[in-house]
Amino acid sequence: MKTMMIEKQFFFTPKIKQLISIQANEQLSYMQTEQGIRAKGPMYVSGNYIDADGNTQEIHETLDMDVLAPSHKLSGDIAFTLRIQEVKGEVHDGALLLYLTIMAEGLKEEKTSDVDEAQEETEVLENEHDEVAEFEDLFEDADCTCTSYRMVVAKIDDTYDTIAQRYNVDVSKLRTYNHDKEIVPKSLLILP
Repeated sequence: MKTMMIEKQFFFTPKIKQLISIQANEQLSYMQTEQGIRAKGPMYVSGNYIDADGNTQEIHETLDMDVLAPSHKLSGDIAFTLRIQEVKGEVHDGALLLYLTIMAEGLKEEKTSDVDEAQEETEVLENEHDEVAEFEDLFEDADCTCTSYRMVVAKIDDTYDTIAQRYNVDVSKLRTYNHDKEIVPKSLLILP
């Protein structure tokens, strides 16, 4: 059995003040492919929260899952399945941070001895130490400019106007930053 951790951040308007409840369930279908078994389908996240205005709001979000278990990693004893073991939610700066722990069953257990692990770890650390001396500091280069962006994923029926209003930004700047491209659901947009 293997463990997968998924972290996802959701932004809501108005912002979240307090999380009341959060749960997730999956509706995955399993398909045999040449490479192995593919688990594909939606994972539904639902719950309730109190927004900044004091109103109770519902959460209805969908995560699209697509997980491939390669043939050489399948155990053959147990069918490959994914199941949600734990769902945690935290409020951070008015956004929801979702943490999902998913158990993958039907995979081979990798057997290594403590001696092998210690040797591998020692070799890796020695290699990393050698490579560190060769790193070049790219941030000292006067020609290098580093920039960070705030980005948002478009929802169904989103327009430049609705996104600008939701994130309190200027519509014309939003259009300029994104080269006035067509907005489709799940497209990534840069916020000014």
